[in-house]
Amino acid sequence: MNQLNYPFGLFIDKNQSIYIADSRNNRIIKWIINATNGEIVAGKTKGTSSDQLDNPQDIVVDSNETIYISDTMNGRIQQWFKGASSGQTIIGNIDPVGIAQDNQGSIYVPDYLAGQLTKWNINGTVEQVIISNLSFPYMLFID
Repeated sequence: MNQLNYPFGLFIDKNQSIYIADSRNNRIIKWIINATNGEIVAGKTKGTSSDQLDNPQDIVVDSNETIYISDTMNGRIQQWFKGASSGQTIIGNIDPVGIAQDNQGSIYVPDYLAGQLTKWNINGTVEQVIISNLSFPYMLFID
């Protein structure tokens, strides 16, 4: 649990725990301050079922410790509640390479192949296309 394979995105929560998208190991790892090993909080093996991920690229964690994952090769955004052994798809048919969340709980996702940045409700309905005609957008941060 102290070995990562192509770590891509990361998120630091209010407790200073670090969540890492361990892309090639198809999992999300949480590291607590001063820990010598991380713990798997989402994913286990490569695949398409609700307890699997395929090349996750980024994560965001809300105040309830619900994890939102850009599960890139599965073309979906997964939602994993704290302590859950599987997630649920809240956004599908997208090419997500990044994810962010604002103070109101809306999720922002750059759609790599569609060339746009979209804003979504947590229930998976699109609120709006923020910007389009981008050239392969990925990763973002909301201030």
